[in-house]
Amino acid sequence: MKVKLFTHTDLDGVSCALLAKLTFEAIDIVYCDYHDVDDSIQDFILSDNLLQFDRVFITDINVNEATAEMIEALDLSNKFQLLDHHSSADWLNKYEWALVNEYYSDITQTCGTSMLYDYIHNSNDLFYQLLASCNQKIIEQYIELVRRYDTWEWQTIFNDYEAKSLNDLFYIYGRDRFISKFMDKLRLTNVFDFSDNEKMILDLEQDKIQNYINKMEDTIAPFPIGKFKGGFLFAEQYISELGNALHQRNPFYDFIAIINLPSRKVSYRTIHNHIDLGKDIASHFGGGGRAKTAGSELSDSIMTRLMEAILQTSDSTN
Repeated sequence: MKVKLFTHTDLDGVSCALLAKLTFEAIDIVYCDYHDVDDSIQDFILSDNLLQFDRVFITDINVNEATAEMIEALDLSNKFQLLDHHSSADWLNKYEWALVNEYYSDITQTCGTSMLYDYIHNSNDLFYQLLASCNQKIIEQYIELVRRYDTWEWQTIFNDYEAKSLNDLFYIYGRDRFISKFMDKLRLTNVFDFSDNEKMILDLEQDKIQNYINKMEDTIAPFPIGKFKGGFLFAEQYISELGNALHQRNPFYDFIAIINLPSRKVSYRTIHNHIDLGKDIASHFGGGGRAKTAGSELSDSIMTRLMEAILQTSDSTN
């Protein structure tokens, strides 16, 4: 089976790629963010490449209405399977090829990797292919760590620092090196654990994270969006840890928004239950996400206006 995968760029999305690599013999992967996922999928559909693949997966990310209708209009729409867990994309469930599900039957939250694993598990042939390459217990332990980190249950329920450490290593290693190392770990070991060298690296990284959080707290500026009061800051590192730690220290904000100019992303985090970041905030800027974690992209027009504002301010002070 030849598979095409469009997936997100965070730990959850990249773990979907890792899981797919362990399962499918032939796979081509495109890593997407919300600013380019629709263009990537539409270009793929308009090319002749679709005919070369037996299945097309879209994981841990969703599409807009134009892309959804383009997929729906295809005679080959049954080749597609979208698996996402962000509640802002619930409307996609009207399509047979899409499954958006934030929770399992109980209060347990889903993630992209766990949803892809469920899909594989429910197909005997695919599940046998996966088990041929790794131990079931090990892969399920890995997936649960990804799920706990992505849903932030590692902190709110389990106090599971192993899940946080997995995400730290993802950013330390970088995407490709992380996939290579953890594919070997899942294939070759019977017990999932971090090496002594990885544990030393993680200890050093934790000190850097705390220092960075302390440094950035003084840069928060209040800014309202509708009826909600946000605390905004510019930052480039440790986005999830930074957002949650700063909101715990400054709970009078409805949410914290972190603007990362080099990556042209805005990440939203909240510790409160009265706001749904995916629907109330990120969706207004072309993004999406969960109730407590969401994101959006900085468009070309916003970047242009930002530069104009900076240059005008500079001119007025000279």
